[in-house]
Amino acid sequence: MKTNKFRKLLIQSSDRNLTAKEQEILDTVLQTSPELAEDAQLLRKIQQNISDSGEASFSPWFTERTMNRIRQLTDQQKHPVWLPNGFRLAYRRVIMGAIAILTLIIIFNLSTSNNPNLANAFGIVPVPIEQMIDPISNFIWEL
Repeated sequence: MKTNKFRKLLIQSSDRNLTAKEQEILDTVLQTSPELAEDAQLLRKIQQNISDSGEASFSPWFTERTMNRIRQLTDQQKHPVWLPNGFRLAYRRVIMGAIAILTLIIIFNLSTSNNPNLANAFGIVPVPIEQMIDPISNFIWEL
């Protein structure tokens, strides 16, 4: 259990400057524990190999691609989702229920009518042109 703490302290020593107390603890543990001293040497070798390997660089146009991606994400946050898409997502169950009810009404109208056609299924009644021209005739016709 304590070895893990000492290993963490060893790794931290390569990342930052340890306090005087931490450095003292690490030095005493390195002198008493050969296993931890071996780990310290291995860590130093790895750090040396990394520093000798040269500079790490990104592929060409990395910064431009990254900045373009950031701009795209911020533009998406500025512009809200298109309204019909938002309605579809928010009211998906309601829309599916309405479609099912309309389908049932159309099927019922088609099955109960004498001459099944789509106009009767939707409740469309043919109106003569004379009645369309004179709207009052519709009221008279219904009386």
